[in-house]
Amino acid sequence: MSGISVQVTNTKTNAAYESLTNEAGKYTVPNLPIGVYKLAFRASGFKTFVRDPITLNVAQVARIDAEMQLGAVSESIEVREEAPLLQTDTPEVGTVLNSRSMTDLPLDFSGGRYAENFAYLLTPGVGGNNYTSRINGSAAFSKAVVLDGSDATIYIGGHFGESSPSVEAFEEFKVQTSGMSAEYGRTGGGAFNFVMKSGTNQMHGSALGLIHNEWADANSFANNYFDNPRQRDRRHDFGGSLGGPVYLPKIYNGKDKTFFYVAYERYQESSAGGGSPTVTVPPNEFWNGNLSRLLGNQVIGQDALGRNISQGAIYDPASTSIMGGQMVRDPFPGNVIPLQSISGPARKLGAIFMKDYSPTVKGPNGQIALLNNSFFPVSNQAGFTQNQFSVKADHSLSPSQKLSGSFVYVDRPRVLLDQGGVWDFNDPNGGPLSRARLQWVRSWYGRTAYDWTLSPSILNHLQLGFNRQRNPSLSTHLSENGVAALGLQGLSRNYNYPEINLGSNNYLVNYPTLGYQTNDFGAGQNFQIVDTLTWIKGRHSIRAGADWRRSYERWRTNNGPAEIDFSQAQTGLQGFTQTGNGFASMLLGQVATANVPLSTPTGSRFLNFALFWQDDFKVSSRLTLNLGLRWDYQPLPVEQYNRLSNFNTGLIDPMWRLPGALEFASADRRTFAPNHYLDFSPRFGFAYQVANKTVLRGGYGLFYLARNGNGWSGVPWGQTAGYGQQDRVTSNIAYQPAWNWSNPYPGVVQNLPQNASLASGSPGVWGIVSYDPDAGKNGYVQQWNFNVQRELPFQTVLDVGYVGSKSTGIQANELRALNQLNPKFLALGDALGATVTNQGEVPASVAAAGGRYPFGNSGIPVSAYQTLLPYPQMMPWNTIMSASTPLGFSTYHALQVQLNKRFSAGLSFLWNYTFSKSISNVQSAFGDTYGANSGLSPDYYNLALAKSISDADRTHVFKIGAQYDLPFGKGRRFGSNSNTAVDLALGGWAIQYVGNYTSGWPLGITGSGTPNSNLPTNPGFAMNPNGEPLTVDWNSSQIDMSRINQPNPADLYINRSVFVDPISIGRYQRGNTSHLLSQLRGPWQLSENFSLQKNIRPLESLRIQLRADLLNAFNRTLWGNIETNAASPLFGQVTGASDWFSPRKIQFGVRADW
Repeated sequence: MSGISVQVTNTKTNAAYESLTNEAGKYTVPNLPIGVYKLAFRASGFKTFVRDPITLNVAQVARIDAEMQLGAVSESIEVREEAPLLQTDTPEVGTVLNSRSMTDLPLDFSGGRYAENFAYLLTPGVGGNNYTSRINGSAAFSKAVVLDGSDATIYIGGHFGESSPSVEAFEEFKVQTSGMSAEYGRTGGGAFNFVMKSGTNQMHGSALGLIHNEWADANSFANNYFDNPRQRDRRHDFGGSLGGPVYLPKIYNGKDKTFFYVAYERYQESSAGGGSPTVTVPPNEFWNGNLSRLLGNQVIGQDALGRNISQGAIYDPASTSIMGGQMVRDPFPGNVIPLQSISGPARKLGAIFMKDYSPTVKGPNGQIALLNNSFFPVSNQAGFTQNQFSVKADHSLSPSQKLSGSFVYVDRPRVLLDQGGVWDFNDPNGGPLSRARLQWVRSWYGRTAYDWTLSPSILNHLQLGFNRQRNPSLSTHLSENGVAALGLQGLSRNYNYPEINLGSNNYLVNYPTLGYQTNDFGAGQNFQIVDTLTWIKGRHSIRAGADWRRSYERWRTNNGPAEIDFSQAQTGLQGFTQTGNGFASMLLGQVATANVPLSTPTGSRFLNFALFWQDDFKVSSRLTLNLGLRWDYQPLPVEQYNRLSNFNTGLIDPMWRLPGALEFASADRRTFAPNHYLDFSPRFGFAYQVANKTVLRGGYGLFYLARNGNGWSGVPWGQTAGYGQQDRVTSNIAYQPAWNWSNPYPGVVQNLPQNASLASGSPGVWGIVSYDPDAGKNGYVQQWNFNVQRELPFQTVLDVGYVGSKSTGIQANELRALNQLNPKFLALGDALGATVTNQGEVPASVAAAGGRYPFGNSGIPVSAYQTLLPYPQMMPWNTIMSASTPLGFSTYHALQVQLNKRFSAGLSFLWNYTFSKSISNVQSAFGDTYGANSGLSPDYYNLALAKSISDADRTHVFKIGAQYDLPFGKGRRFGSNSNTAVDLALGGWAIQYVGNYTSGWPLGITGSGTPNSNLPTNPGFAMNPNGEPLTVDWNSSQIDMSRINQPNPADLYINRSVFVDPISIGRYQRGNTSHLLSQLRGPWQLSENFSLQKNIRPLESLRIQLRADLLNAFNRTLWGNIETNAASPLFGQVTGASDWFSPRKIQFGVRADW
């Protein structure tokens, strides 16, 4: 029937939305906020038909039909039932989690509470964590994140954790995994779609407090074995929310019109406890020059004067002379450096060190041990605080015009210990010489939307969005003048301590780097405008619109006072690497190299524009077709001031006349590859209701991946070769210092020229980038699904479906190793290792194979293998890093079965099982980030070996979440008439459960590196002529912790007879295994989290909840850390427990909801 008035009223705000049925009897009310609604259908001569309540979820198409009966409009027929369980109008596959599930189900709040973590715990096809998530086999960092309809990611694709509002702010969220309509784009796997809570006519809110302390936890298996205490792990979380109508006494009453909802949450963590002594630092007598404990008894040679040379001997560089072409130095008697010879900066450094970092661990002889004599925090974070604030506002201008807006601010400073170093446990930042860094992330998100119903069949939705994030990485001692504290001269930056490296190849002992100079800064911001017009025409519901996005990113790196390197060479004898010591060189002030980092800030500009059209065609009451088309335009990013360079393999190096040279961007040519304009992505789907309780659904869609800078500003690796400066001092004479730090720093700032031969033979140019010729092509993913939905008794739905996807053109830069040695040359053997300084020195076999010394008569020494490289003028340390290389792919096929019971009779649950297989040659869509897909390509000339089972592949995955209110107490099945005392004791109890059961992760075998080459990781060599199993019968009960890092057959997991180290076959043999092996997997992962809750209702509108959450409730140990390097003596063994699982934790909480 046409002309029927449809009024949709939000029961909490009284906001009304109106429509009319058209000539096909169809109506649509789009862009409704989620919530509970009442529908009223009115027409002259008919009774009013009312449906109430109808709960609308995020991204849901709810089909509500009405049966009109003759009568007066004043008469009404009211049907009280919830919205249908079946999806009868869309092919979309997804899972919805409401606010009750997010607040009541057990959730580990380590690092803060994040609603999206439930997606990984409960949604089929979704894996990972809130940083590296994957959906249906997609590459990490490729999903879309939507908050209140606007893009919520910034410069890292798919990452939301650092900018997410509090869990208290969310009404619900939907994980959309397949079958999405044309409004959605720029995603490689699906979308996390979050909706924040809105205020209502009644004041509602919440308050919570959570606490965790290690005393309630189980200890780890290893700690129990060695009788070590639990690791320090203390954190707490508190927050709350409040929402209602805007009311300003005597000024404004927003009831039925203007609403707000505000939420705040604060998380704090302190976990910098020490474990076992794992750090080696100098004993105090070393700072006074007494290095006698380093002097060994073994004689390793004689000098030109016939004197014996002892291991560990320290030589006086002031005594250097040349005799018979050999360097001669006098050793310090007894390895004791006189106090008067110790440099001023070393004295001041020693005073600081002995005050804050003196070692305490003694050896068997009662002396301070030389090795492992100090402690370092076990946790990677010394401290972490997170503040999450959000507010949402809704305003009704009129029945046909609505405004809404959201704002989120997240502030999260944390002290990270990922740089190692030394630590003072009396200082929260580890003392002045620690390498702790402060990562202080701040995020802002804002959006506003305007909905205008132009007529009952036409509605326009306009949305503007903005988000920004600042991500500085700073030394925790930025306010301290470390340069002055050490008495260094000639260094202009008076903040931080310089980084002091004490050498990495010393005899007997190596010490950690002291100090941390970093003062990095990064920021990104996005603007988005989306306009969508909805038009209802007959049986068609058409949505058409445009999506415009503009992103800006800016980065500055390496902006500290200095990096100062010492080595054993300055206090050793030439040719005897077991003499001298970097620490001794530091005492004497003999600097090997020094560098004042000079950063070139980079800024990028990204543009994304799309047009879309979607038609949901109601063919009949049982069949709906979903047809859509989207066009995306995503050009290559540009640098703000065109500071980009490209290693063009088609150009000739003007200095050495060899293929390959740098070219530079300009205002006329801002990128190095053509953009593409034909990124059309069709969508098709159907939903067919074959019976009242059975629906068949299916669909296909093509989605183009987002082109994100992923933390590097659109400038690959943040480098701008040819646009920077350097200030470096090095020694031109072997074993001589570049600088004595008792004197002023002698460095001079040098501009790096825009020279096509800039990197050729250069010792210090980093960031040589080669853009792929197809860099302008955007990767895409094709998705398809077919499923059957069946409504079962007890408000339960069974969904059985097949889901597939195929990704093409994912950025996989490591697969394009342009300057790799062709493995065919390995047959030349040891001739590849010869050092040559001209063409005449190139071994005959290498020259016959095409070896060409690249540097004319310069005499620059290179290894013979370098003469066979495609671009031999590039020195080994000047890696040619490819950018925007669309060589990655993945495929995914899965059976997904899900059983979902809506809450009734005190019980709700979500259970699913996924049987899947995922194949790929890429792990991550992390853009132009070095190492994002490292280790994937054993051979640039044999990329087939990079294709393997995906690292995220899990053949079998079972997930379950259940909420059960125990049937005791008032209003329950048993004891419904209990008195207050009995109800207080027995009533209000609930159990929440989340369980995950996952088959093992795939493993890959590696071997020894290939000598005299620049080949990447050598894969293992499989020798399995008899088809033996790849694993052995392994029993975790046989683990012997006392021998966990020693060869022990009882700990074997991998069958050693199947794999060998390639070089055991031949010194230059390459392996033949793929990156990962589907048949070789780690153990199953089993995990259960429970929450025991007591709910008390002192008032009908107030619930107080006391809870205890047991995480890894059965204290399962996941044995892992399996040694997969065939060259290791521990090959095939389990070497410890995986850090994927922690021992059982118990966290306590209290919350109130009203």
